[in-house]
Parts: sequence; structure tokens; C-alpha cells
Amino acid sequence: PVLVGIAINTTGAHADALDKNLRTPLFYAFIKIGNPFDKNEIDPFETVSSLCALPDCNVNLIDKWKKTPLHYAA
Repeated sequence: PVLVGIAINTTGAHADALDKNLRTPLFYAFIKIGNPFDKNEIDPFETVSSLCALPDCNVNLIDKWKKTPLHYAA
């Protein structure tokens, strides 16, 4: 999650940029890549706060599985 924030801040990437799964960087603040069965909690507070502060951050987008970032945060 920290890498998402670093990428946004240092590269000028857009918070509303979509990937092939229709996800923005905000989705990836909550999704575990590589080991989805890892039960360790993610604390993406700083990353999510930074992303949500950007004017082009939309927290209500739906990915191709019909889920929002809030679904993944739960």
C-alpha cells in the first residue's frame, strides 16, 4: 500500500487511472497481491488518506467484479 502512495506522489500518476480490472490505485491499497490467503491485516491509512485527498479520487468506482474499494477494505 505504501508503494501505491509513493507512485502517486512521485510520478504524478492519476488517482483515477484504471487498470485492466477497472481498478484505481485506491483499490490496491486494500488488495493483497501475490498471497490473497495471508491473514495479516493491512493498515493503509496513510495511503488511503493521501489518495482520497486528491481531487480525481473517486471512492465509488466499481471494478469488473462489481466491488468498490470499500468492499476490499472490509
